[in-house]
Amino acid sequence: MLGQRLRAVRKQRGYTQAELADKVGVSQFTLSHYENGTRNPPIDVLTQLADALGTSADYLLGREETDEFTAVKTALGTMPIEYGQGLGARLRTVREARYLSPAQCALLMGIKDDQWRAWEAGDQVPPLAELLQVANLLHASLDWLLGRQDPTLFGQHDKTDSEEQS
Repeated sequence: MLGQRLRAVRKQRGYTQAELADKVGVSQFTLSHYENGTRNPPIDVLTQLADALGTSADYLLGREETDEFTAVKTALGTMPIEYGQGLGARLRTVREARYLSPAQCALLMGIKDDQWRAWEAGDQVPPLAELLQVANLLHASLDWLLGRQDPTLFGQHDKTDSEEQS
């Protein structure tokens, strides 16, 4: 899904592989691997690709159906992506909103408690595949977890009990 959408959005925006690769700081060869599905980009490159193309990481990964994205704006422009502590704080926020313990999340993810706690503490950043699993587990937008959406929202994937009853 990522490769197909990445290629389609790149072409729609009028970029060649070489132009987009240069814009995000990877080689054309590497970008070709992403588009062909033989490699997955690291999280930081995925967000750079989404930023350069003006779309969401969720859309590129097939978690959203529409190619609409509004980044968080500040007086200076788009808010920078928060890694480490920012991501950890967001993981903790959404986990607590779901009334889950770190141990429960680790169990559901099939990882050790210490690994989950390291993510929440900002000591480590999960690889893309595991971050997608976390987003699905917690029903959160990947873009929200990465700090690319309004920090007061979990994103479209979040439905509270009161919203579902409405």
